[in-house]
Amino acid sequence: MRQWFALSLGLLFCTAAWAQTPVKPVVTRVKGQVATAVWPDGREAQFWVSRGTEFAAPVPFKVSENGCKPGAVGAEFVSNWNLRLDRVAWIWTKHPDEKKLNQIVVANYGNGRMNALFSFAFITNNTIFQYPDLVPTLSKDTYTFTDLSWFPGMEAGVQDFTISNWQAEGMVTNSQTGLAENRVIGGGTHVRFKRISDGVVEWDGARSLYSLFKGESAFALLGSVVTWRWDFAGSTCWLSFKPNLGPLNRAVIETLSTMPQSFEPYSWEQDSLMKVTLNLFSDEGLNYAE
Repeated sequence: MRQWFALSLGLLFCTAAWAQTPVKPVVTRVKGQVATAVWPDGREAQFWVSRGTEFAAPVPFKVSENGCKPGAVGAEFVSNWNLRLDRVAWIWTKHPDEKKLNQIVVANYGNGRMNALFSFAFITNNTIFQYPDLVPTLSKDTYTFTDLSWFPGMEAGVQDFTISNWQAEGMVTNSQTGLAENRVIGGGTHVRFKRISDGVVEWDGARSLYSLFKGESAFALLGSVVTWRWDFAGSTCWLSFKPNLGPLNRAVIETLSTMPQSFEPYSWEQDSLMKVTLNLFSDEGLNYAE
């Protein structure tokens, strides 16, 4: 899912004609209080939050390999993810330029590189599994099946089922060789689905989820290839799929670009949001705040 983050990062940079002289503020973070940054010249910024609204995004899956029914490939099913995007940002609360008050702090690093000090988090049912305090009312993801001829035990109609081992693969850089390699980047164990109507099941939790990357637990179940271990009739086989991430990608980027610029103070550690927020900036950026 890192391609989404790369696209979003492109929105954070613009050109500038001069470089801000580094000035380090005093940053204070106390649980239950709003985090603040105070500069020697009296400028002040606070750490605020903007909660998104739920939106739906489809992810089509195509059967690419079938160790359960050799040759039964090509069929598709569609998952419908229900997401929310929450944003956090440093916001100017004291500044000699009144036009910057209540606006996102921008760091100017020189050489035309500027960075708005905000980040965001993907809130999904996968995240809720680990941090239920974030959105207890978020709709559950659904999966819709039409052709089930490839799925042992479900040919007559999809019922409740559990995937004992779910693996998502993707290309990542090997830190030792510097080369891109295909490897498991996320997944889960005992991923459960509950039938809600003919051909439709909904996400019903999992025993565990994991991801190689901090802040990407929301997408532990997606990759360029997804593989299920399927236990049926006393035997085990493997099914592989190729998710089409295009529709989900477009929905996320469109939502990010149209979200209103409305923030409010965030009490530090008031919930689990910071555990799933992407690391798009560090405190160093505050040293270059305009």
